Amino acid sequence: MESLGQDEPNKTICKVMGSEMKGEKIQTLSDLNHLLFKVKRGKKEKKRRRRSREIEKEKKHL
Repeated sequence: MESLGQDEPNKTICKVMGSEMKGEKIQTLSDLNHLLFKVKRGKKEKKRRRRSREIEKEKKHL
């Protein structure tokens, strides 16, 4: 796998992906795929946590 070499693609991807990827260096395509997987998993976790908090609030109100 060829490495990207310059930093430009990394900066662009950082803008797109947001703060989840600060300090991450992408050299290969597999690095990028791994990062996308991590970000996607993080978003799912956030949704799950928020939903469980909402359920707890509803239980307290009953």
